[in-house]
Amino acid sequence: LHFSRLAFKMKLTYLILFSLIAAFSHASDPSQLQDFCVADPNSP
Repeated sequence: LHFSRLAFKMKLTYLILFSLIAAFSHASDPSQLQDFCVADPNSP
């Protein structure tokens, strides 16, 4: 019983850490459209 509770806490900790890392990497990475400079042929 104690081991399963510890395993649950470890899984929960890893899940929270993974979620934070994924959210941070998603928030700090701009969209793919911002990686390219596209010229507007109609601009003066």
